[in-house]
Amino acid sequence: MFSLVSCGILFLQRSFRYEHEHLAFSAKVDAGYLSRIENGRRNPPLPRIILKLATALDIDSVLLMMAAGYLKYDPVSNTKLTEEDIIIKIERSLMKKGT
Repeated sequence: MFSLVSCGILFLQRSFRYEHEHLAFSAKVDAGYLSRIENGRRNPPLPRIILKLATALDIDSVLLMMAAGYLKYDPVSNTKLTEEDIIIKIERSLMKKGT
């Protein structure tokens, strides 16, 4: 089953046109582990892995932390977020980058 974080990582990876192996190498995570996250066969990754992925994708780690369920509230507005809210925030972040 796909989780919001796996969908978010796949969406970002495709938006940036990263090959799977390139993202794994850039984030310094095992390609097999990344594949299991992407395919929903792993629980959400630990925060330290999310930080590595966010850095490799050049995106705010807060977005992936929210997608993984580690943050239930938007740290800026302190409001509870739905999955749809998180997806919208990820899309807006990409638009700001011009992707």
